[in-house]
Amino acid sequence: MPGNVRLEASGVKPIFETEEQSSGRTVIEEIKNIKIKFIKNTRYHAIAEIEGLNVTIANAIRRILLAEVPTLAIESVHIYQNTGVIQDEVLAHRLGLVPFDCDPDLIPFRNIEDLSGKNSVCFHLKVQCTRADLGDRPNLPIYSRDLKWVPLSTEQAELFKDYPPKPIHDDILLTKLSPGQEIDLKAYLEKGIGKTHAKWSPVCTAVYRFKPEITFSEEEPLGADEVEELVQICPMGVFGAENGVFNDSKGLTNHRAHNTDKAIQLHIVPCMRRAVPTTGHHKETLQPLHM
Repeated sequence: MPGNVRLEASGVKPIFETEEQSSGRTVIEEIKNIKIKFIKNTRYHAIAEIEGLNVTIANAIRRILLAEVPTLAIESVHIYQNTGVIQDEVLAHRLGLVPFDCDPDLIPFRNIEDLSGKNSVCFHLKVQCTRADLGDRPNLPIYSRDLKWVPLSTEQAELFKDYPPKPIHDDILLTKLSPGQEIDLKAYLEKGIGKTHAKWSPVCTAVYRFKPEITFSEEEPLGADEVEELVQICPMGVFGAENGVFNDSKGLTNHRAHNTDKAIQLHIVPCMRRAVPTTGHHKETLQPLHM
C-alpha cells in the first residue's frame, strides 16, 4: 500500500517510499495498528478519523453499512379505505420510505410465516377530513406522526412498553385530504437489509475521504510575507501561522475543512498559486491510510 498518493493531470499516482509499502499484507496485519478517533458521534450522525486502515477495508465497511446492516421498515400495507388523490400503491411506497425508531434486534426476520407480533410491528393510520378540520387551509395534511403503533400481542406490548416504536421524524408529509376523504390502513414493519431494498439501509450516506497533506519544500522555503498572505487569503481557514511561521511542519490546522479533491482544486491550490506564484515550493498529496 502506498504511503501517499499524488493528484496529477493523468490521474491518481501512488507514492511508495519503501519496498515494504509496495508488498501486500494480510488483513490481520492491516487492522492491528488502526487508530480511530470520533470527531462526532450522535444517534443519527457520526464522523470518525481512522488512521492505518487500508482503503479496501474502509470501502468494505462503507458497503456493509449501506447494504448489510438489518433495520425495520414498512413492507406490508393493508389498505381498507383510501379515497384520497394518491393511489394505493403510491401511498404504500411513501410509507415504506418512512424511517422508524425501533430496535431491529428485538424482531427476527420474517420468512413465509404470517404476520404476527413475533416478526412484525404494526402501525395504524385512520384519518378522515371534515370541513371543521380545515380551518383556513385548503386541505388537511397527513404526517408520519399520525401513524399509531398497535401491539400485535401482549408479549409485544410488554417488550416495547418502555420505548414504543415510532417514526424518527414526525413531520414527514404522507398525503393530503380534502373534505369527505379518508384513509384507513395498517402498515407492518418487517426486518430486512439494504441489499434487498434501499428502505432498509440504516444510513442515507456513508463515505470516506483521504486526509490531504501539503508539504512545503525545505530547499525553497516560503518567506514570512508569503506565509501570512497564504493564511489570510485561504477561505477555508486551513493554514495557521504566527509571526510568518506555520504552526506545524505541514501548515495545516483544519484538514477536515477541505478534505476533498474538489476543495483542494477549488480553494487550496489557487490560494497557494496566488500567494506563491513560483513552482517547487510545495506538493499536494493524499494519505490513503488516513481517512
